[in-house]
Amino acid sequence: MRKLLALLGCFVLTAAIPVDPAPSPLPPVALAVAAEPAGRWNGPIRLPWYNQEGQPLGCPGAGAYKRWKHAVAVRQSDPRFECGDRIELRYHNQTVKATVMDHMSEAAPSWVVFDAAAILNCRLLLAPSRRTPKPKGYVSGCSTLSGVEWRKIP
Repeated sequence: MRKLLALLGCFVLTAAIPVDPAPSPLPPVALAVAAEPAGRWNGPIRLPWYNQEGQPLGCPGAGAYKRWKHAVAVRQSDPRFECGDRIELRYHNQTVKATVMDHMSEAAPSWVVFDAAAILNCRLLLAPSRRTPKPKGYVSGCSTLSGVEWRKIP
């Protein structure tokens, strides 16, 4: 019986401790940011390509340019992108992921958002799928792709 009374006493004491009400909701600005859709597709853009085999890449630690790297170059003055940012490109329902590893010339035409490594355009990784995969060294043609969409990914 004493154990039961002691237990009830603890319950009464615990129940008498005031409990803070639910935390206040986030401020309206934070709610607006949280409600913004992540990974929204941007574009369409035209996507040119470059090939400077063996040249050093503009981002620290990125090494030398190899045409098989899934890399893009951006203007160093573009505040949307930093070295190491991951992006996804979509063209004809094909997608490919790339990393910002290089800087392009500030004199590039204003319509150029990304300058893509040769593998992204020349091997047509962004083209409709084929019945037979092409070997690694295969180059089907390099051109500027029009109608490419892009988004940043984590």
